Amino acid sequence: MNGKEGGHIVQRFDAQLGSLKDLVLEMGRLVLQQVRDAAQALEEGDTGLARQVVHRDRDINTLDMKGQELCLELLATRQPVASDLRFVMAMSQAVNNLERAADETKKLGYVVSRVYGENDLQPIPSLFQDARHMAASAVELLEDALEAVEELDVDKAVAVVQGDEQLNEAFHAGLRRLATFLFEDPRNVRHVIEAVFVLKALERVGDHATNLAEFVIYAVKGKDVRYVKAEHLSSGFLDAG
Repeated sequence: MNGKEGGHIVQRFDAQLGSLKDLVLEMGRLVLQQVRDAAQALEEGDTGLARQVVHRDRDINTLDMKGQELCLELLATRQPVASDLRFVMAMSQAVNNLERAADETKKLGYVVSRVYGENDLQPIPSLFQDARHMAASAVELLEDALEAVEELDVDKAVAVVQGDEQLNEAFHAGLRRLATFLFEDPRNVRHVIEAVFVLKALERVGDHATNLAEFVIYAVKGKDVRYVKAEHLSSGFLDAG
């Protein structure tokens, strides 16, 4: 193989890696819009928008299949090693986590359809107050995680991992607050159960955003930090051999 031919092969491989990253970012933007729309549908009781969220999940599933096929093709035909292999594996996990985050938004769409699409008792507005705050936090985490993917920025990725703890705290606080609605009026039980589903779905969106960030760290630093406490992710820890 002459040098020119080898250079072309490297260029094609780099182009394929770039296409994989672009697909992940495209998928991420769609999921991000799904979270925003699901939150808006919940805020406004908009069952039409909720149905759109449910139906658009098919578009994300299509990108999921394309992403996984591209990852398998790269592994089979290019046999990447070292940092390239880590990158492909990280993007594969990113695709998987985005698809699962999208599944959570679909659940939110179903909840809105059930709660506001029936003619019986409507929920009291304060029932979903914690969901509104959690949705804003989940959107911010996912935005930051996608920026970390786009820029392969370890510092941003670490900030996402550390920020997820606040969303988890909001989740538990929301559960405690929902319990008070049952004490005040047991007739709220059905809507309280739906509100719990909403909080859990938003908490899981945050978890998937965190997973994206963790795989950015893996791709760049070669360290699996999934089981490392967030407060330990200092630059010194990540740079240690």
